[in-house]
Amino acid sequence: MFKYPQIILLSSIVLLSACKLDISSDDDMDDGTGGDPVVTLPTELMGVIANMQFTHAESGAPYNLNQLANFTFSSSGSLFIDTNPEASDGDELQLDKLAMVGNEYVWMDEQNGFSYAVSLTASGIHEINLSGSAGTFLGQFNHYVELGSDLPNADLVIKYAGTYNVVASSGTHTRGTVTIGTDLTVDFDTGVAFTEDDIEIIYDRTFVDGEPRVQISYGADDDADVINIYLNTELTAVIQIQYRNRNQSIDVRADVQ
Repeated sequence: MFKYPQIILLSSIVLLSACKLDISSDDDMDDGTGGDPVVTLPTELMGVIANMQFTHAESGAPYNLNQLANFTFSSSGSLFIDTNPEASDGDELQLDKLAMVGNEYVWMDEQNGFSYAVSLTASGIHEINLSGSAGTFLGQFNHYVELGSDLPNADLVIKYAGTYNVVASSGTHTRGTVTIGTDLTVDFDTGVAFTEDDIEIIYDRTFVDGEPRVQISYGADDDADVINIYLNTELTAVIQIQYRNRNQSIDVRADVQ
């Protein structure tokens, strides 16, 4: 359940300073009134309604783990957030303060002391990161996937389907092969296999510098069963496949031969 704490009154100057936002005030970048720069939403965001799930929650976050929320991005640049879609009672938040920070579109909830940073891929929203007034990371929203529906990013798993000869560089791999199926099955090793029905969400991490990968999560969060398919910098080949379960202190990395 949405659980914003007691209202925190912050001026825009304090919040922008705390979030370490570096916004230029050059005359050719502001709104013509001496205010903040005008940020125009790209087509990947304008008019989009995104059903998201809070898949990573830190202490102090105003959302519960796995809580759903609808994000509506208006053509004017405002962000509307329905923190309880099942109630069908409209949007609880309207955020009008928008800034461009690096490659992210950041909306400030000045009244409550939070910020929402939206990152994009070529196809649309990648993820939404939630931070506190001091810039502290509080959690992350990812696309919600209903059971039985087509899985977003499934095409990335299918793209790298095949049977790979591997040697463990971390942990133990007994069989020496890993099979990724076009039906979204992953047979990692003897006794470690997953089907499409086991998948909670597939993350597109191919844009991560240094470690481009496709992440398949089978539990409620990153601490449960995860398969990471690591790729070369050109994204043309699989170089390593990892099976990880932090809850059970398991981390097996199998290098492709």
